[in-house]
Amino acid sequence: MKQQNNQNYTGMELYDKVIKPSKDVKFACVINNHGKILCAFNENYLNIDSKKKEMLFMEAALQARMNKDFDGELGEFRCNVTERDNGYKCISAPLPLDKTVFAVMDRNKDHSSFVNNAMKMAWNR
Repeated sequence: MKQQNNQNYTGMELYDKVIKPSKDVKFACVINNHGKILCAFNENYLNIDSKKKEMLFMEAALQARMNKDFDGELGEFRCNVTERDNGYKCISAPLPLDKTVFAVMDRNKDHSSFVNNAMKMAWNR
């Protein structure tokens, strides 16, 4: 688990409270509203060059912010799921303090446990 300089996020919390109970997560990270990684689990799992990885996380952060704009009309935004033909899916869910949790897991696994654990976690103690 890699942790970068941040105020409230630790890789151990991410692992213990969100990833471990979900069991099927291959990679996960918390990103800020600009897509910068604050902490990560299994960071080397993604075999993507650094520029594309940066773009992926920026897109996830932007998509989460844009979805939250419709909370009043459509209900609270819980997650985005993108399925890939390589057998994986990417999940992003909003966290307090304009943060987003992003994960990769097998496409045939249920992501609801991951999303529920992420949303319950008190990230902003």
